[in-house]
Amino acid sequence: ASRVPWRSGRPGAMPGAEKKTRKEKAAVAAKGRAAPGVNKYMPDQSRNAHASIAASSGAQKLLKRAALLQTLLARKESAETRIRLAEIWIELNQSKYHGAARETLETCLKLDPGDAMCARRVLAPLLLSFGEHEAAAALLAQYSNDTSAVMVCCGLLLSLAEHAEAEGDEEEEESQARAESAFERLFACNWQACALLAATARGESPIPEQTVSELREARIAKLAS
Repeated sequence: ASRVPWRSGRPGAMPGAEKKTRKEKAAVAAKGRAAPGVNKYMPDQSRNAHASIAASSGAQKLLKRAALLQTLLARKESAETRIRLAEIWIELNQSKYHGAARETLETCLKLDPGDAMCARRVLAPLLLSFGEHEAAAALLAQYSNDTSAVMVCCGLLLSLAEHAEAEGDEEEEESQARAESAFERLFACNWQACALLAATARGESPIPEQTVSELREARIAKLAS
């Protein structure tokens, strides 16, 4: 009868230790095999997946903070807490939370028209990002005495949007005059921000060329002083 070498107890049988070693090597080799559709020689291919996981984790943390702030608001009204909550909705950068951010900030202004906590300075840029120019203009007019860089800059951006949408020579001249006035106001408040906004790329800019030239000259004079 022919011998069966792998059966233990017979001549030519494989020792138990060697048999175990071969099994372990096979298991390691199986783990090393790439999954279908994955190139094991390209470790960077999962970078996007890792970034997605990190972003998801960050969003979950923000949502937990938002839930905590909502609980605090249920216990006690606080403009500061509302503003922090709105900033979280904005930071999440998802359209489904934009309405909540706006509503939260507008509630602050209803509860405190004087806006001691300056919710308007968060709401104004948010309205501009929504393209809500009329609402932004109304807010800026309501708090026209606020000369902070944020509000003045929002006024400038609003005037630039109007200038970009102007039709006809007369309307264009009027919007340009408002844009130049807004530039002068922002320059007096924060000339660095004004100079940054005046920067052009590839020769294209919605800002009037004359305003850009005058602003650059004013910036040079400011730096030299």
